[in-house]
Amino acid sequence: MKTQLTKPTGTKARYTEEYKQEALKLWRASGRSAAKVAAELGIRAPLLYRWAHLERQPEAAKKEPKQGAQPRGTGSGDPPLARRERQTFRAA
Repeated sequence: MKTQLTKPTGTKARYTEEYKQEALKLWRASGRSAAKVAAELGIRAPLLYRWAHLERQPEAAKKEPKQGAQPRGTGSGDPPLARRERQTFRAA
C-alpha cells in the first residue's frame, strides 16, 4: 500500500477550451469509456462528463440564473409551510 507522505498542493488545474474540446472529441471518436480516455489524459472521468454537460447547455443558460431562482442568502431559508409545520409539531 502506498502511503501519502506530503499533502497535495491544493491548486486547481485549469484547462483551456481548446483542450476540453480535444478531450471530448477524443472520447467520442474512440468509442471507449470516459474512464479509459480520462486515464490516458491524466484527468478524472467526471471531469469529461462535466465538460460534455456544459457543452450541451445553451450559452444563455450558463450565464443567467434559472427563472424564479433567488441568489443565495436572499430568502428566509425556510418555506412558510415548512416553518408552520415545524411550529405545529413543537406545539403538540
